[in-house]
Amino acid sequence: MTQQAWLIATPERREQVEDWLTQAPVETSSFTLNSAFKAELSHAQYINRFNVVQCYIREGDCYQINLAQRFYADYQGG
Repeated sequence: MTQQAWLIATPERREQVEDWLTQAPVETSSFTLNSAFKAELSHAQYINRFNVVQCYIREGDCYQINLAQRFYADYQGG
């Protein structure tokens, strides 16, 4: 099976991307995850914010909100 991708761009941008694709890969150090991912918000905090978002939508203040939160973990390398 062959894989194909199409690139549609200005000639200058296409040349830049083709240059990137022909460069040798950069060596990276090993990466180790030292802990599980942890949420920045507690479950209760997230539910509270979710409920606030629902109120905004019901009241017509907005029609869409992207509710997000950060996750973090200890690691080595990169």
